[in-house]
Amino acid sequence: MQQRSQRTLQRLLDSAADEFDRGGYARAKLDDIARTAGVTKGALYFHFSSKDELADAVQLRARDLLEGYLHHARDREPSALQRLVDSTHHLNLLLHRAPAVRASVRITRERSLRDPSPADYYRLVSHNAAQLIREAHDRAELGEGFDGLRPAQDVVTAITSGIEVLCWTGVPYAEAAHRLTALWDRLLPTLAWEGARGRIRTGPGEDPTAPRCTAAGSGSGSGPGPLPYRTG
Repeated sequence: MQQRSQRTLQRLLDSAADEFDRGGYARAKLDDIARTAGVTKGALYFHFSSKDELADAVQLRARDLLEGYLHHARDREPSALQRLVDSTHHLNLLLHRAPAVRASVRITRERSLRDPSPADYYRLVSHNAAQLIREAHDRAELGEGFDGLRPAQDVVTAITSGIEVLCWTGVPYAEAAHRLTALWDRLLPTLAWEGARGRIRTGPGEDPTAPRCTAAGSGSGSGPGPLPYRTG
């Protein structure tokens, strides 16, 4: 019985992530989520009392994907600056291949007027980048032009925002990865300490935690629909 309940929960989370990803949080309907998951509305309410609670669970799934990668990266890569570069490539990959991550971004934007969820993907990515920059600074991996931490943080914020825009405008994964690599090629001579520059790989490396390609968002060019940005 417990295994059956767990399978139902996973189907609901998969269905909810797809619905939030394709149509946004506001337009997603619990009836459609239950129907796509192949469960009754009662089964949905057994696990989640509201759409907000279901959206929180999708964001937690996205958080787990990110934290799983970060934990693995810490174990295999000593350079904080390399992990910073790698984390931007991983973000690019997740935005193209993981509906839960794209859904988490849309949920955050559409619920921006309420208190942010502890699993707010923007905060998680920003917090991780700030930690890596501090670690790179402490390990003397940053160049002299970045004596303060804030300029380096602003650079990474701009990079992550750019990755998101590329994804939502339908740029395939491979092309986005190529553009990101070229950007790091230009930035590292300024960002990295001279002795560290030649040791930093700017392209995507092997990522054992990467989700498999799915029909949507696999880099085929179809991609998710445009993200509704708030204008007021």
